[in-house]
Amino acid sequence: MNQFKQEENKRLEQLNTEADYWARSKKIREYVAAVRARLVERDEDVIAGGGKGEAWLMWAVAQADRLVPLSPNPYSVLDEPDPTL
Repeated sequence: MNQFKQEENKRLEQLNTEADYWARSKKIREYVAAVRARLVERDEDVIAGGGKGEAWLMWAVAQADRLVPLSPNPYSVLDEPDPTL
């Protein structure tokens, strides 16, 4: 395969990967919205004032943000080097 085709295949793979990440991010956001609605339905205080529900929702949205190739990634402990290696 010539170099042009190899480069084009690489670009196409990257595009597909980014589109997959974007779709996963969208799916996570939809799920988080459904969880938020369910929590509010049960008890509004669960997501108010820094409770466990609010903390999880913020964490889940941050994970969705990390997948989007169009924006900077928020910090994650997963970015830290493993000290055991």
